[in-house]
Amino acid sequence: MKKTLQFLGLSFLITGFTAFGQTTHNIDWSTQVGGSASITVNVGDQIIWTVTDNMTHDVISQDPNAPVGFGSGDLTNGQTYSFTFTSTAVFTYFCSYHPNTMVGTITVEDNSAGLAEQELAGVTFFPNPADNKVKFNSEKEINKLTVFNSLSQEVLSFDNEELNGVDYIDVSHLKSGTYFFKVLTDDKFGIYNMIIE
Repeated sequence: MKKTLQFLGLSFLITGFTAFGQTTHNIDWSTQVGGSASITVNVGDQIIWTVTDNMTHDVISQDPNAPVGFGSGDLTNGQTYSFTFTSTAVFTYFCSYHPNTMVGTITVEDNSAGLAEQELAGVTFFPNPADNKVKFNSEKEINKLTVFNSLSQEVLSFDNEELNGVDYIDVSHLKSGTYFFKVLTDDKFGIYNMIIE
């Protein structure tokens, strides 16, 4: 039985990802964060800030070098904010409620050797460019399919159960542009650059 995954009304434009593995970094976001607020990551890495105290916080930057779209709304105990970095940068960020104790610098380095796409053996998406449907084949079980927006934020994710029996994605409602799909199989991932006309 074939299923169709529809990306309902969402437009995705991605600028690039590293070809090497994404690492997720976690920061306990509280007034006790201290030096752990400063971190060096690679292009393609994600940082997740988790509020670990009973105060209201946010994660913001007024640095002109900060990526477009970086910053959260108000967060309370247990809530998270995540951001995936798609280009190099060095910028400061802070909590607007506690700017003297919750401040840090993020350095995003490029370890990709200029590569923007990494395909997995046995996983294909076609045709490229596509207009109404993006079909895919996989010799291995796909554990997760994730789509990121132009702000490097995860906007859509499908797990193994949702992908069972699926062989295409309906993209007829998407605007023309470049899209990136991140596919996870076992312990490997691939990033596919798809053009929708």
